Amino acid sequence: MLIAVVSDTHQHRGTLDEIIKCTEKAEVLIHLGDNVEDALYLKRNFKGEVYYVKGNCDPYNSAPAESIIELQGIKIFAAHGDRYGVKMGTIMLKMQALEAGAQVALYGHTHIASMEEEEGIWIINPGSAALPRMGKKSIAFLDVQKDKKVIPYIYTL
Repeated sequence: MLIAVVSDTHQHRGTLDEIIKCTEKAEVLIHLGDNVEDALYLKRNFKGEVYYVKGNCDPYNSAPAESIIELQGIKIFAAHGDRYGVKMGTIMLKMQALEAGAQVALYGHTHIASMEEEEGIWIINPGSAALPRMGKKSIAFLDVQKDKKVIPYIYTL
């Protein structure tokens, strides 16, 4: 199963259309906030299933601030990251993912793509698809194998 992960699209409609094109092979798309309206646009136009959480730029939206998503036997903890202090590090995010029994922790907020494995958990930030810091516009993909192995990678738009 191929899962696309995006964050921090900030109402850039051209970027959303670019995301739809480059995620055609994905079965699932996860949007990590900033802006929920963008996630709803993707939900209407993406051929697969779409999950999303709200970010710090979505304060009045009723979407959840975090979510546990189970796909093909893999638990994914998804949050925007602002409530976990990710600009200072990912330890609180990792602890929440461990507590949830997740194999993957996804976050945004920093606009910087990163990917690392700690204590058996992939901690992944897809970067920003619209307004990157220290790099190019990017998204992430999680290739979930039949043996439940997760192979993540960052994709530059």
